[in-house]
Amino acid sequence: MRWRMGWLPARPVGCSRCEAEHASRNHLVGCLDVARRLGVPFDAEPNPIDYFLNKYLPVKKVKNIAKPLSPDEMHLYDHWHILGDILFEIEQICLPDEDFTNRSAASDSHKLLNWYRHRERPRITTSSYVRILEANSSR
Repeated sequence: MRWRMGWLPARPVGCSRCEAEHASRNHLVGCLDVARRLGVPFDAEPNPIDYFLNKYLPVKKVKNIAKPLSPDEMHLYDHWHILGDILFEIEQICLPDEDFTNRSAASDSHKLLNWYRHRERPRITTSSYVRILEANSSR
């Protein structure tokens, strides 16, 4: 969220990964090899992270859950946790005074994916199951 809002990097900081003097958005994208890690074009506009979010992030829930995943949906599933890792690394670089010891890079990364492709099974009580069996056996 901080990346999308333009809050990272919030202030000029050095890159703790490569010791560069200034960790700008462009520097972080290159230093962390974001395009390759997310499987997007190197020259993705406006940058590989926003390109990934714009191209693969769903805007509404899938209605037909029986339908197989599209190639874009598969790409989202395969790379969503990687995006979480990248954004976690960016936060660690941009917020050097922050304590990250008790945080997980992928803490809730699959909640969105689970919501997006939620496969809710109908609840069948024992009595309704018996009625279904009786109806099918009488045919």
